[in-house]
Amino acid sequence: MKKTLYAILAIVIVLVTASFYGAYSLVRTATVSDENYGQNYETAYSMVYGRYPELRAWHDSLKANGLWRDTFLTNADGLRLHGILVEHPKSDTLANTGAMMIIHGYMDDAPVMMRYTYCDYEMLHRNVFLPERQWCGLSEGDHITFGWRDRIDMHLWLDMMHNLWHEPIVVHGLSMGAATTMMLSGDEIPDSLQVVGYVEDCGYTSTWEQLVFKMKDEYGLPAFPLLYQASLINKLWHGWWFSEGDAIGQVARCQEPMLFIHGTTDRYVPYWMAEKLYTAKPGRKELWSVPDVGHAHAIHDQWDEYVKRVGDFVNGCVQGIGQ
Repeated sequence: MKKTLYAILAIVIVLVTASFYGAYSLVRTATVSDENYGQNYETAYSMVYGRYPELRAWHDSLKANGLWRDTFLTNADGLRLHGILVEHPKSDTLANTGAMMIIHGYMDDAPVMMRYTYCDYEMLHRNVFLPERQWCGLSEGDHITFGWRDRIDMHLWLDMMHNLWHEPIVVHGLSMGAATTMMLSGDEIPDSLQVVGYVEDCGYTSTWEQLVFKMKDEYGLPAFPLLYQASLINKLWHGWWFSEGDAIGQVARCQEPMLFIHGTTDRYVPYWMAEKLYTAKPGRKELWSVPDVGHAHAIHDQWDEYVKRVGDFVNGCVQGIGQ
């Protein structure tokens, strides 16, 4: 009898240990991957120029004229964060036209967002700021926060943008940057900062729901017990629960206009999340469902329509339409 009990106990210990190791591996892969290409500018520029060779000369011209420049600040945790200012050469004549904050996606950096910068800066003629989230690009940090911690840093960057340009601001995010945008949208932001709207492109409803989807879609695994264990490990390791990253809850508190962009064939962040987010948003909102487009491909596959949709929405925001 004792041997049987010991055998059962040993099996339970092995299973629990294996389960927690799997949970640890999940947290490590998701938040501190050794393959964080977002910290490698050479890779970022190579990828951008390979796909959009015409942007090389444009970028070189901006840098040569001092219009693409680095800036840094230190957050409340003592982390030195990096961003890139892309200032219009006639910025003193652009008052009341609106500046754009563009937030990059998972394990990306500011240079990867060059196509979006070209859209908002060159096509829409606006000043642009590209913040780099924690542990991405030249920003310090020790893990990917899935947007939840990053949203706090965005308050500091918004204050900097306001002091620099004194223009209405629209926040434009992609994927995890879109989730960061939505998580920011429900915070209390002083009216003096003039944040007048948000554009979210293929963002997820919450950190928890995104991880549940990926576990089931890629590995056929249920959330229990692995994700619950992973959330506990993340809390002990990084200081926050996966359930805290609540984009949809923040969207439900957002009073400014929001444009939702999502490809109907997105396999990374499923399209139903966009519909769920759109339903939760009160007040003025728009949903552009992009037919037969995958994750983060709307700007690539529908360039002219992308520029028009974003431009029309931003114009409405900065002109105070629907607020």
